[in-house]
Amino acid sequence: MHRNITHRPSPAMVISLVALFLALGGTSLAASKLVVNSVGSRQVINGSLQTVDLSKKAKKALMGNRGPQGAPGAAGSAGATGPQGATGAQGQKGDKGDKGDKGDIGPSTAYHAEHPYSVAATPLPSNAFATLHTLNLRAGNYVVTGTATVYNAGASNDAAVCDLVPSAGNADRFIATAIPNQYAVVSATLTVTLPSTGTVAFKCIGNNPAGASMYRRQSTLTAINVGTILKQ
Repeated sequence: MHRNITHRPSPAMVISLVALFLALGGTSLAASKLVVNSVGSRQVINGSLQTVDLSKKAKKALMGNRGPQGAPGAAGSAGATGPQGATGAQGQKGDKGDKGDKGDIGPSTAYHAEHPYSVAATPLPSNAFATLHTLNLRAGNYVVTGTATVYNAGASNDAAVCDLVPSAGNADRFIATAIPNQYAVVSATLTVTLPSTGTVAFKCIGNNPAGASMYRRQSTLTAINVGTILKQ
């Protein structure tokens, strides 16, 4: 009858096997797992480490102080003109300005008609007015002056009655009396405003019912266009 006999390895054998195993597999163990603080400068290949391999603390330690500010660079060339913008909204109406100073009086225009002195005097009718002069005027304000130098050839006192008659507005009458064989001057002045083109006439008549004894020696009619008439 055969009996199976089992032999256990001795402690010396176990230690020998473990030593052999470590001797044969130590290099593979070191290559697959590194012990903390086991890599030094001798184990690192020069130029093989990148910034991603460094810690934040290492990067900060390698960073130097900020250098001085460099000089400003040259100005660049002007850019192209941009497109025109849209028209803005209309602004609010400004305040009314102060009233300006009164301007200088402008130039005036004078209209004039004249009958020069004549020895051969023209008799003034005693039954109707005779028109001595008429001026054609444009619209505006006027100062009108009429004069007539008359001579009384009668045997008694006589008078010359003269009217300034505008085409618009009221007429005005002036009278001058002369003794026999003497001269008298009728002087008439009138202000008138013509809203449109019109006329001013100078008319005279003798005042002797018995017949014409007053004679016109000289007469004038003048109208001066003015800016404003201030009646006082």
